[in-house]
Amino acid sequence: MFFWYVQIVVEKGFDKEFSTSMVLFAQLVAAPVSLFGPLLLGKLRQNLHTFYIAGLCSMYVIAFGMLFIFDSKISIIISAFIMGFPWGGVFGIALLFIAQKSSNAQIAARLSALAQGFGYLIAAQGQWIIGFLHDKFENFSFAILMLVFVGILVNIFGYLSYKSQIIK
Repeated sequence: MFFWYVQIVVEKGFDKEFSTSMVLFAQLVAAPVSLFGPLLLGKLRQNLHTFYIAGLCSMYVIAFGMLFIFDSKISIIISAFIMGFPWGGVFGIALLFIAQKSSNAQIAARLSALAQGFGYLIAAQGQWIIGFLHDKFENFSFAILMLVFVGILVNIFGYLSYKSQIIK
């Protein structure tokens, strides 16, 4: 996603320096979220967990939606800021879910392997699909809409993972 984010911003009329700076900015936002997000989730009352997870996952939809609709420099900066939160937080929460939803270490190892394998498979397909959509339509509009859809799927699967029972 990092590479395509740069290309998307360049296609909106900005230079590569600004585009790569936006990826760096998003990663700087992501770093503390990845460290403290799971801790914050652990400290929140149980009834606020759903809102935290939904809010974090919804930031994908918001950031990609902004990237789709707006072309101004400030909107790109705000989009990168918002994008940093799920870039850092969703992965940590996924790891937390694997640990919390496993009844023992063997189940956790199996879930982790399954999640990694499936995650890498999806990530590998996403890159060429975005490139294909760009080449087919000669812009990133459909690719960004696909990413908005994927953000919605992240919301749904995040909620279902949170509500699932312990795996035995």
